[in-house]
Amino acid sequence: MTSALQFTDARLERDVALSRKLGADVHLLAAVDTVPDATRATAERLCKQAGPELHVYDRSRLRPAPLPKFAPATAADGPRWALSAAQELRAFITTGKPITSGQAAKVLKTASGAPARSVVRSQRSPRRSTTMGPH
Repeated sequence: MTSALQFTDARLERDVALSRKLGADVHLLAAVDTVPDATRATAERLCKQAGPELHVYDRSRLRPAPLPKFAPATAADGPRWALSAAQELRAFITTGKPITSGQAAKVLKTASGAPARSVVRSQRSPRRSTTMGPH
């Protein structure tokens, strides 16, 4: 495994020169940790001079954050999810208003056992009338 600290100026010069000598179109700079901006800038400068296109693969690209782990579903989960969905549906119906597609989707998601996600709504200002004249 290569650490970003191993990319000294001398090593970068040698590696880029080797890429040029081999006729490579792309020079790959890869590290298991984060490649510092100064190292990246040096590699970009050397590649511009030598010709190959620089591709940098570091922690952000090679080792992204792990996905959250969810417990596997059991036979007991199905009825619990259905009951939760029924309770949500009852709460929507008792308001006396029509159920929106978003509310229906939430109920279906609950029934399927999918984890709830918070919905980020845009923070646009409310619509204003575009009519001219006195209001």
